[in-house]
Amino acid sequence: MTAPVKALRADAARNRDALLTAARHRFARDGFDVPVEEIAQQAGVAVGTVYRHFPTKDALVDAVIERAFTELADEAEAALSAADPGAAFFAFVRVAGAVMARDLVFFSTMRPPPSSTLFPFATSR
Repeated sequence: MTAPVKALRADAARNRDALLTAARHRFARDGFDVPVEEIAQQAGVAVGTVYRHFPTKDALVDAVIERAFTELADEAEAALSAADPGAAFFAFVRVAGAVMARDLVFFSTMRPPPSSTLFPFATSR
C-alpha cells in the first residue's frame, strides 16, 4: 500500500510549477545539458529549491517530459468528447504538432533502446 500524496503548500506548488516551466523552456532551447543553476535562476528560486522538489537532474527531466505528455493526453481526452470527431482529430493533430515543434529537443532525444519492443516501428539512427 502506498502512502497518500501530501499536497504542496501554495508557495511550494508555485515554485515547482516555475521550475518545470523554466526547465521545459531551457531544455527545449538549449538541450538537456543546461546547468540546474541556470534553471533555478530563470525560475526565480534557489538551487536548493530545485533539489527539494527534484532530487536529481534526471528527476527534473522526467517531470518535464511527464508534463509534456500529460498535456498531450489531456488534449486527446478533450478531443474524445467533441461533437465533431473529424474536427477534434485535426485540432488534436495541430496541438500535438505545436507541442512537438516547441519541445523538439525532447522528442528528438526520445528513442527507445535498440532492444526495446515497445515501439517496433522506431529505429535508431
